[in-house]
Amino acid sequence: VAVKERFGVPPETLADFLTIVGDASDNLPGIKGVGPKAAIELINRFGSLDSILENIERIGNPRLVSILSMAKNDVATKRKLVLLSSDIPLEIGLEEIEVKKPDTQKLLAIFLRHEFGSLIKEFGLNKGETTSYAAFSELKGKAISIIHKEDDLLLSDGEKSCRLHFFEIEKIRHILIDERIQKYGYNLKSLLSQNIRFSGKLFDVEIASYLLTPGPKHSLEDIVMRYLPSEDPSPKTIFLLKERLEQRMKDEDLIDLFYEIEMPLIKVLADMEIAGISVNKEYLSSFGKELEVKIASISEKIYETAGESFNLNSPKQLSAILFEKLGLPPGKQIKTGYSTDEEVLISLSNLHPLPRLILEYRELAKLKSTYIDGLLPLIDAGGKVHTSFNQTVTATGRLSCRNPNLQNIPVRSELGKGIRKAFVAEEGKLLLSCDYSQIELRILAHLSGDELLIESFIRGEDIHTETAARIYNIDPVFVTPAMRRQAKAVNFGIVYGMGSYGLAKEIGISQQDAKEMIAKYFGLYKGVAGYIEETKQLAREGGYAETMLKRKRHIPELGSKNRKEKEFGERVAVNMPIQGSAADLIKKAMIRIAKNLPSSAKMLLQVHDELIFEIEENSLENVAPIIIDSMQNVVKLKVPLIVNISSSKNWGEL
Repeated sequence: VAVKERFGVPPETLADFLTIVGDASDNLPGIKGVGPKAAIELINRFGSLDSILENIERIGNPRLVSILSMAKNDVATKRKLVLLSSDIPLEIGLEEIEVKKPDTQKLLAIFLRHEFGSLIKEFGLNKGETTSYAAFSELKGKAISIIHKEDDLLLSDGEKSCRLHFFEIEKIRHILIDERIQKYGYNLKSLLSQNIRFSGKLFDVEIASYLLTPGPKHSLEDIVMRYLPSEDPSPKTIFLLKERLEQRMKDEDLIDLFYEIEMPLIKVLADMEIAGISVNKEYLSSFGKELEVKIASISEKIYETAGESFNLNSPKQLSAILFEKLGLPPGKQIKTGYSTDEEVLISLSNLHPLPRLILEYRELAKLKSTYIDGLLPLIDAGGKVHTSFNQTVTATGRLSCRNPNLQNIPVRSELGKGIRKAFVAEEGKLLLSCDYSQIELRILAHLSGDELLIESFIRGEDIHTETAARIYNIDPVFVTPAMRRQAKAVNFGIVYGMGSYGLAKEIGISQQDAKEMIAKYFGLYKGVAGYIEETKQLAREGGYAETMLKRKRHIPELGSKNRKEKEFGERVAVNMPIQGSAADLIKKAMIRIAKNLPSSAKMLLQVHDELIFEIEENSLENVAPIIIDSMQNVVKLKVPLIVNISSSKNWGEL
């Protein structure tokens, strides 16, 4: 019956059917020109392929008659390839080829080794052995491991394991709040952010793995495969991982960073996720309609400028307009043709008005899709969005966030400010922004020990104006806004390891002028020049760069024979200690603030060097100094750390 349902012919004629239509699984071509529908009809009418060939003249379809007549001589060969040989002597019995239950441990080891994560789930190999909760509840050990998996909690004390449904969390509340019992797990924040409170020492294997190998692969399966390939990703394995990862962190001098920064930060971030931030839904919808009008208007301008309508979201069609119809010089080539990315469009903007219009369209379209269409569904019944903060994504240690990503809203554009205005304080409260002033340049001054930089920061001067005055050898009062912009690009370019080519593009000067400007900078700031060369050399020798708090980033590109890869590695070696240290310091400040913050204030967001709080209006004067003190005195540098603050009813006006 099953054969008939699937193939449309009886089982005894299946070989004939496959001889006619072919068998793709065995790469058998069949009789060309006869499809499955015709084959089924012929077999069911005549009973077999032999009968079909004997009665060709009765088929009635001239085309089929011609095809089958020509194929007569090949049929025997095709059928032989389809049929199974039944005359091969077998030296084993049926019982020996019976399908047996797999050795799950061996199978799991193979799946882990080859990264077959979906097969691990399909075969249920990630469940581990479990006992009843009653047996598990008599916990005698000093630690418990927890894995939060969808609606389940997988628990172990290192010997026994049990599985609870999430709504049964109350059964283990006494264990979770017992300070004597350490809590090990994977992504512990996923529980904390659902208001599940822990007490006792924490150990998150995901974060430990990330500290040891900053990069994208930190699923539990990946971590087990990397450190314990013979084990299964179960709650019991968490205990083994804890021992292995903790020892590795001790060996690499990461243990203090883990226990003093990353573990305490889990609770801080979870509280921020729970708090969320209020969104003015009506304003956001209205702003979205304004963007729609702007998008429609600029689309018409684009069509008019291009001389025809086309799909604005199609790089291929845009490429044809720019490089074929308008004859603009193409830039870099990609698989589908010539690139129309932002870099290319900016370079073409001086040659024709269309590229600039496309850039404006893309900005508007991205804002609308990401922060209007994408944000509105994320607003909960209480009028808030609750972003998720990620500790294990960036290579430098910076936090990122998603659902929604609030770190990528444009800061300086009016449209970006328009989006930010949608984020508001609750009634009777204010939003407070506390932003580190030029923290990366201050860290550069500290690490390099450069006397001029240190002196400028200690005196409280405008560092970019001061740099411009020194480069152009003029009094600071004569520095123009254009000079200051160039000096600012140089200052931050140094932090990011930018060369003359990048600086030239950034400020619109020739590469030779940029080269001379960088040389002049290093001639003035000799401490910075020496620090950069020393940092590169240390990274080459050790294979990594590290922050003030010992966070490491391994840089294999430094050993590459490819010039571009090697130069990238050198830029990373220069930037990592600075940007990574800034990330570490703001994390440390967040932990200090969380300990001292009164109930009248909540920390809501972290956006690079800025923290956003919601505070009761009448407590601003009391709360702001607590936050500023925690941020400015988080660590002792050779230069002062300065925090700029502002408050408003909405984020856009901060």
